[in-house]
Amino acid sequence: MSESGHYYKMVAYYNKSRSLEVDKYMDKHFGKASNMSFVNTRIDGDIAMNDGTNFYINKKAGYLEIRFDKNKNSLHAYKEVKAFGNDLKLAVQP
Repeated sequence: MSESGHYYKMVAYYNKSRSLEVDKYMDKHFGKASNMSFVNTRIDGDIAMNDGTNFYINKKAGYLEIRFDKNKNSLHAYKEVKAFGNDLKLAVQP
């Protein structure tokens, strides 16, 4: 994870066998706000949530990157994405 005044970035490499677990965790955390499922998906692009939150995501088996622009999102959205990143560390540990 890295953070600057304008951006929050999270990159996670994990065992591909944990991909379904990570996908389900993403569904639980972001699925309701986006009306989408992350299970068995490959994504490389911007995501816009129903609540106005948007961020870049690059996701494939064993890899997840999120880049979040703090200036284009609310403080609440920032806290949610950062909490997701912190909690994800626990989900991908062996």
